[in-house]
Amino acid sequence: MSRCVIHSFIHPKCRSSKRSLLEYCCIGIPMHIGENTILSNITLVTYSDFNQNILHLPSNLIMQTIPLNDELFATFAFDFHDNMKITYNTNDKILYFGQTLSTIAKKIHRHIDDLFDDENNKSLWTLKIFPVTK
Repeated sequence: MSRCVIHSFIHPKCRSSKRSLLEYCCIGIPMHIGENTILSNITLVTYSDFNQNILHLPSNLIMQTIPLNDELFATFAFDFHDNMKITYNTNDKILYFGQTLSTIAKKIHRHIDDLFDDENNKSLWTLKIFPVTK
């Protein structure tokens, strides 16, 4: 499979590797998209180092923005190899981008117990690290 761009605006200096898919995206900044990457409904028009660096998205990234209603959206990001739907009873078995949840919680300055609403239904899909935005 080669790269595929569907209904998207892409900055002229945007480079995508083989086996990447961009659908319904607006990429207005120079960036490099790694292999095996899927971007869906993503808008990137600026970022903090826009004038100095090219933004590099890693290989094996899946990133999608989902409308929750007319005003609210959530953007999810997963590693291509993450199992989003498998449910666990404990935190130590769940890996996100190859890292344990305790490591992720420390990086985002959250307590691990605050990452789930239901102690018996723990999965990447129910992980509370994806903010809702307008």
